[in-house]
Amino acid sequence: MLLAGHHDDSPAVRARVAETLSAAAAEPLPGLDLRCLGGYEVRVGAPVPPDRWTSLHAQLILVYLVANGGATRDELLDLLWPEDDVRRTEVRLRSTRRLLRHALRPP
Repeated sequence: MLLAGHHDDSPAVRARVAETLSAAAAEPLPGLDLRCLGGYEVRVGAPVPPDRWTSLHAQLILVYLVANGGATRDELLDLLWPEDDVRRTEVRLRSTRRLLRHALRPP
């Protein structure tokens, strides 16, 4: 399987995926700097403007991931909404991850 949920392994698709991965590997990722003592600031090359942070939960996820080197979905659900119904919190987590990706996206 080349991509999640994608089962076409034709030569044209394989070539396009290889080309895209090669191009992505040639571009270095910007560094991520996080300051959360004495104020909260995230830098991805340049500072992430405060108005990009529309969710405190997104900030908490970022700090947790940096501090712990990663997390499972269940760990994040327990961290953010320990007492809530799992079906409702899964929707919230997807939304919060989207807000985190949006905050970290280059302007």
